[in-house]
Amino acid sequence: QLSRFSVLPAKQRKWAQRYLPDGLHRPFNNFLASDARGMQRLLHVALFLSLTLAWHGGWRLVPGKKGQGQAVVWMDALAKHIGSILASMYFCCTLLWMALFACIKVPLIVEVKRLQRPTYKYYQTCTLALLAFLVDGYVLWRLILVVLCGVAVLCHHPWLLCLLVTDFFCQNATLATVLSGVVAPASFLVM
Repeated sequence: QLSRFSVLPAKQRKWAQRYLPDGLHRPFNNFLASDARGMQRLLHVALFLSLTLAWHGGWRLVPGKKGQGQAVVWMDALAKHIGSILASMYFCCTLLWMALFACIKVPLIVEVKRLQRPTYKYYQTCTLALLAFLVDGYVLWRLILVVLCGVAVLCHHPWLLCLLVTDFFCQNATLATVLSGVVAPASFLVM
């Protein structure tokens, strides 16, 4: 059923089947062969890169001098280049995972929203589906990690790379349970 899903509305599906290649309007036609394994590998690579970046940052970051204006700097130019390369790889890997996950999840949410609200126009349904996708905790966590990595590289704040190791809380179910047990009482204190 999912491999026959088309991103086009029902009125235009026959036209698309006649004149468009399947890959243009049916995103799952060729993708479902080994997508779960590939996406899991992307997550494992991102986790390894985040751990490597945290280790590299802990080993090669030193306090900055007062005249430099930065609290933390790389020990030498080689450490800076290695950190930038690892951070760029993490950024690309996580961004690719998010794009692939969006290509899988958003069309499914669109179908659910279409059934829930049949009077909505197609762009309204797509907007609601995209918002529902972005509000998901797992996706939001990944988005925060990508933003942290981007800010660390582009704004020259290398200490932010050490925060990427929190990816363990997202990928490990036991650590996620511990984190939710710690965060739940803290939310009452914040109020």
